[in-house]
Amino acid sequence: MVKSNYFSNSAKLLIAVSAILLATNTLQTLGLFTNSIKFTELGSRLSGTALYVVLVIGFIAFNGEGVCYKRYRIRKRKKLTDYFKWHICICFVMNFIKGGFDMVAMSLEGAEKTAACLVMSFVSTVITYGFLLCVVSLWYIVRDKAHKKLVLFEVAAFVSGLIYNIYKFFNYAVVKYEITTLGVGFTKAFSNDGALRILCILQLVLDIVMFAMVVVHYDKMAIEEQEMAKKNTKTLVEARNVYKEEGFGIDTIDDDFLLPETTE
Repeated sequence: MVKSNYFSNSAKLLIAVSAILLATNTLQTLGLFTNSIKFTELGSRLSGTALYVVLVIGFIAFNGEGVCYKRYRIRKRKKLTDYFKWHICICFVMNFIKGGFDMVAMSLEGAEKTAACLVMSFVSTVITYGFLLCVVSLWYIVRDKAHKKLVLFEVAAFVSGLIYNIYKFFNYAVVKYEITTLGVGFTKAFSNDGALRILCILQLVLDIVMFAMVVVHYDKMAIEEQEMAKKNTKTLVEARNVYKEEGFGIDTIDDDFLLPETTE
């Protein structure tokens, strides 16, 4: 496979990741706005399954891109994909142990509690699949800066992800960790769960569009790269085969190495 094939295959897997997360959050959003227990329960069940499925698919996607960089000996980019793999694994693990840190932070009092809860709000924002996708969109902007058509979609996905994660940070602070020292107006602005859900869905929709455009673009490039590789192969000069078809001996040793007879 050429480099573009790796990029395209990785983006295809990330489309699946985004689609799974979108389905989960859409069901939970419908449950929120319709007060339907069925949507909420179905969303919660799908969320539990998505936690494992997204881990596997996302890890394979980042590993595939990493294999590309390893094959082409681009070490700095290989380290970045290693970071993505570590990040997605930490997101998975923290879902099971973060509750203990939350209890410790909530058990404090005064300024210590406020500081601890702000730290946990930040941690709870960063260790999510949504934040990881936001970072991936930023990486795509850097990686594809030479392809202006792609960058437009990648910037849109990154901006939507950035807005969502900033809102999520303050929403966790005022709703989940009950920080009231930020002011009534501030608390009211960032305590809207409906707005949080809509921003999440918007990010995931734009992520799917971005990954789809990446797939289309690099699939076309892969065809061109493969044709170029074939042309380069044809231009190589073939070495003469000096071995017999039987698989032993040298066929032209007499012609190539036997010295002419000399006369005295």
